[in-house]
Amino acid sequence: MLVFSSNGTLDTYGCAENQDNLTVECLSGEKTIYTIVNGPSLDYIKYLDELLEVPNYMSDNETNSFVMWGCKDLTLRQSTTVSIPISRIASKVTLSKITRDMASTPSFRESDFVIENIYMINVPGNFYLGGNDPTLWCNPSFNNYSCKDFLIDKVGTPLLDGGSYEEKHTFYVYPNMTEKDSDSVTWSPRHTRLVVEARIDGQLYYYPVTLPEIESNKVYNISEISITRPGVEVPDWIISKTEVEASLAITDWSQALTTSASI
Repeated sequence: MLVFSSNGTLDTYGCAENQDNLTVECLSGEKTIYTIVNGPSLDYIKYLDELLEVPNYMSDNETNSFVMWGCKDLTLRQSTTVSIPISRIASKVTLSKITRDMASTPSFRESDFVIENIYMINVPGNFYLGGNDPTLWCNPSFNNYSCKDFLIDKVGTPLLDGGSYEEKHTFYVYPNMTEKDSDSVTWSPRHTRLVVEARIDGQLYYYPVTLPEIESNKVYNISEISITRPGVEVPDWIISKTEVEASLAITDWSQALTTSASI
């Protein structure tokens, strides 16, 4: 926990492990309180502006230990207990169902079809509390297998035409507020995509689903992807026709927890 005075200078810093409550002492007056949970030590921070420019890395997250944060402005006159709601930086992307329906491409209906992998590409690798753009990206344009395990699921499951694959897959990504999308070979910031990688008669195809701008602590649920034809030849592709039909719903992720600070 970091408590800053109205001029942005650190008043006090406190740290505790495995606790929901933390007691710190500081001077009275107008304060801005930041709480960071499951992140690296910030005991070197002297100023608020400095904190806002510190990158929070996706690599610091685990599926049972997400980096979370919260902020609150208040005026302190006496000792008091302050509740600071905090939430995850990351968001969750889920895929519930893949259906193969190639009635519009009958020559492929009897083809061998295998779902090989499902993964996320164009995922920011860091996040700034001050709102700066990401400076690190995971899986830019393709899956390079070097990022967190929660960005890829290996499947290897055959799927007959008219059938459905209904094992739920869950991925975790950092916020991506990039407005303008791109599928240029020359890399530039772009939208995050979920990619279904499949083989048809041994040939590899990709079915990318482009997500909207991704905010923190949301759930982006793709209830179903309907595959109606062979996919595209590269994973980072903006689908302009209905090679892939996907149903997407966006909801809030449940509040992580509320911390209490006695000041």
